[in-house]
Amino acid sequence: MKLAAVLLSLAWLSACSFPEYRPYGGEQSIGGTSSTPVEPSCEDGKRNGDETGKDCGMLACSNTCPVGQGCGGEEDCSGGACVDGFCQAESCTDELKNADESDEDCGGQQGCKRCTVGQHCSSTADCDGGQCTSGLCRAPTCKDGLPNGSETDLDCGGDSCVPCEVGQVCKEARDCDGVVCSKGECQPAGCGDELWNQDETDLDCGGSCAQKCEDEHRCKIGGDCQSGVCSNAQVCAAPTCKDDVLNGDEPTVDCGGSCSTKCVVLDACNNDNDCADASCIDKRCLPESTTGQALSRIKWTARASHSSVNSTAAEALDGNTLTYWTTGAAQARLMWFEIDMQTDQVFFSIEIDCVRQADDFPDGIDVAFSSDGTYSGAPAKANFATKTGTTVITFTKPQVGRFIRFTLTEGKDKWWSIDEIRVKQ
Repeated sequence: MKLAAVLLSLAWLSACSFPEYRPYGGEQSIGGTSSTPVEPSCEDGKRNGDETGKDCGMLACSNTCPVGQGCGGEEDCSGGACVDGFCQAESCTDELKNADESDEDCGGQQGCKRCTVGQHCSSTADCDGGQCTSGLCRAPTCKDGLPNGSETDLDCGGDSCVPCEVGQVCKEARDCDGVVCSKGECQPAGCGDELWNQDETDLDCGGSCAQKCEDEHRCKIGGDCQSGVCSNAQVCAAPTCKDDVLNGDEPTVDCGGSCSTKCVVLDACNNDNDCADASCIDKRCLPESTTGQALSRIKWTARASHSSVNSTAAEALDGNTLTYWTTGAAQARLMWFEIDMQTDQVFFSIEIDCVRQADDFPDGIDVAFSSDGTYSGAPAKANFATKTGTTVITFTKPQVGRFIRFTLTEGKDKWWSIDEIRVKQ
């Protein structure tokens, strides 16, 4: 019974009719009927034939596939990479030269990295440092007009270029041309910048710097050194008492202080021990007592605020008792008479002869001294004594000066006359 049922089923299957199988893309006959086969094309809106995507793919069609369509390789895609069988969007990391990149994954305007030396470029903006020349990125140089390579500013600074000038960008002192790098900028040179620059003869000293160089530092002239001595080897030398320079504890060149040689009259001093046969008075070596000897008047000159037409100031110094100087006008306050002794002299007293007309000597007079012809201090303290036409002016201590000026402090209805003047040690 079971065998009969199986045989009946097989007989039924063989009597039935099924559709004929056709390959992908062709037509089928159904129910025993058939139609004309349709060949795949690149415009049928289907993915068929050898296409990798719908109506695209370079093997089957002449057009590439957009993003998201299938692909067999980058040649099937419209710009982007083929990853896992699908076209990707263009990017700066797809290992392709696409979009507006000037070379693979570099250059252009899409934010890709700049191209390295030897890669293609459209402009210098595509290159990482160097210039774009003949379509290729070149290595940076110190003369390419660009701040590149290790330069800190345009063609300067860094490892190999010339140092930068004041005002240019820097990272460290070596980027600057002998000046300090501060706050990212080369600063003007100074005498306290801890650099040997400007006209300094050694680090931050000498030259135009106020700071003079210590012993053993380099120099060009004595003025560069604290000691004032620049040796033949152009090194600052320690002070000595025979170097012809005022240095060490000397009050005057090579005398006084720790020197064995003492200073002479009119030399500067700090105390009596600095002076030979003199005392230190008002910081100068001066004799303690007068000799009473008149100073030589050779080459002395004189002038006055007023002189008569018949006399000159010099006639008060000529040693001739027959000549004299006179104002030729009544005495008035601030009239003056001045002697120039040519060099500083030390003196204790002054004698003024007025024998011809004793009444012509003034009733009030100040005496002042100066080394340069200017009188800024108070008049000297003096004692006046007159005897037989000669007035003697004595001072409480030795005086020093090149110029002596007598100035009237009162008026008088008499001319002011002087026969002779003598200045005594």
